[in-house]
Amino acid sequence: MGTKRNAVSTKAATTEFGSEYAEEVDVRLMLEARGMMTDPLRTGAVMSEQRTEDADDRSNRPPGATMRTEALRLRTGSEPFRLAATATDFTLLDYWSWSGSDLLSNAQRGVMAEFLVAHALGTARTPRLEWGAFDVLTQKGDPIEVKSAAFWQSWPQTRPSVIEFDIAPRKSFWDPLTNETRECDPPRRPAIAYVFCVLGDPVRPNPDPLDIDEWRFLILATSRLDSERPAQKKIRLNPLLTLQPRDVSYAGVREAIEAVIRLGR
Repeated sequence: MGTKRNAVSTKAATTEFGSEYAEEVDVRLMLEARGMMTDPLRTGAVMSEQRTEDADDRSNRPPGATMRTEALRLRTGSEPFRLAATATDFTLLDYWSWSGSDLLSNAQRGVMAEFLVAHALGTARTPRLEWGAFDVLTQKGDPIEVKSAAFWQSWPQTRPSVIEFDIAPRKSFWDPLTNETRECDPPRRPAIAYVFCVLGDPVRPNPDPLDIDEWRFLILATSRLDSERPAQKKIRLNPLLTLQPRDVSYAGVREAIEAVIRLGR
């Protein structure tokens, strides 16, 4: 691709974040801690120019302009809610259980698909960022878009759902680390590759999202979408298959993504 990639070494991760981050580090967290930022409009590239704001600039920065690195660290679920500075008898895990147990809902299924891809890539040690220009990063900093669909949902159905994915080029991107919105003219797809995740089977209702064998992963280079479907906003399963994505189980996700990035197809 001719774009310099920003690899993060285990040694650097241990030095900057402690041993819990030594194995797998989200590139964005390290960039933010160093005062750098990822540009979502340059695939896999890093803007390495150090910020030079003085104290007055920092004090006048709008709220949320830079996310605290502490907010990007994984929580365990054991953290208690507090009332009048005293721990209550319910925890963050209780909230997660209450809010996220419907794994077949569109919202939860989509987040789970991103988690599975991040885990396969070895980059699930830092939290997911909401509303970013792409969904996950490889360990080398390549941006990946993850889309999910399922034949069966959490509500009653008389027939399986039609599998359809959003592939629309975007007119603008918001960076959750810098609170900056960047415009694109013409619209574009910022990720270097797409992973289309399909849950379940059309003839068997009630899939189990926790059974990874029930997931199918279709990996396609963004360049293929751009050449074959440059302005298309949605794509169904059969038309997607005509583009010949790499069709793999979970065990093959990382290798397939790396091959797509390397070969551009």
